Amino acid sequence: RAFGLVNHNLTRSATWRVTIGSTAGAADIYDSGSLLAWRMSFDGDLLEWEDTGWWEGVGDDEYLRAPFAVLHVAGAYYSGRYLRIQITDTSNPDGWVQLGRVFVGGGLSPTWNASYAGWSERWTDAQSVIQRADGGGECYDPRRRSRVTQFSLGWMEPGEAAFAHEMQRRLGTTGEVLWVPDADDMGYSQQYGFLGRLRQLSAIEYPYHNTRRLAFEIGEIL
Repeated sequence: RAFGLVNHNLTRSATWRVTIGSTAGAADIYDSGSLLAWRMSFDGDLLEWEDTGWWEGVGDDEYLRAPFAVLHVAGAYYSGRYLRIQITDTSNPDGWVQLGRVFVGGGLSPTWNASYAGWSERWTDAQSVIQRADGGGECYDPRRRSRVTQFSLGWMEPGEAAFAHEMQRRLGTTGEVLWVPDADDMGYSQQYGFLGRLRQLSAIEYPYHNTRRLAFEIGEIL
């Protein structure tokens, strides 16, 4: 149901299409149609798109210069043997398309949204190195920043909790999780969503009859 293109070089005019078929190249099971790669808005008063500092903090690594993933969430779950992703980006100045990771998976779409209390989004800069010289001056070795989100699903149905329980067993704290905060707002999700991993396996709580509660902490994979 969920698709993501991560660490890419797609330009703002790029489009993509996802198809699932029963035979190679077919789209008889699912066809997303043409999708805009970029759904979020940018502050054009700060930098031009072509500016070398547009992806600030990523440096000169051309394979990892876009911190925002291209995301799509289908309206239902689909199963098929063949999946195809088509990308159109004829104005790309590189002359080619690069993708660091491609994510294709199912997912948990709970009936009730996450609780507002305790929900947070933040950047971390733990990888950057700061050294202080004997004279008191500081030297910096900046690295890529990463995102972390914390939230709690406080009104999970038993079946949803069972899905999350199995997800924890399969993924642990090393498997990949695609965090899409709002499937109905891809602009918001592109800015705040990311490919990450569960930082910890929280306990499933039973606060009320036929109700489960589970806290999540997801850290971005760079």
